[in-house]
Amino acid sequence: MNDFTNAEWREIVAYFDARCAYCGERAETMHREHMIPLIRGGDHTAANIVPACPSCNLRKSTKTLIEWLAIQ
Repeated sequence: MNDFTNAEWREIVAYFDARCAYCGERAETMHREHMIPLIRGGDHTAANIVPACPSCNLRKSTKTLIEWLAIQ
């Protein structure tokens, strides 16, 4: 499923106060981070996407949210 709009992205970023969902930092560019990666069967929908700074997004890579939190 791939029903994710730019309007939804703006709402999600506003909900997180323009901060990374993982570290809380602000970044000039936020990545659309999939809590369950697309390659692992996640959907490209608002329910699976949070804003992440480039550093957190790259560190999380293809791990699920649960896997990533377990090693933090």
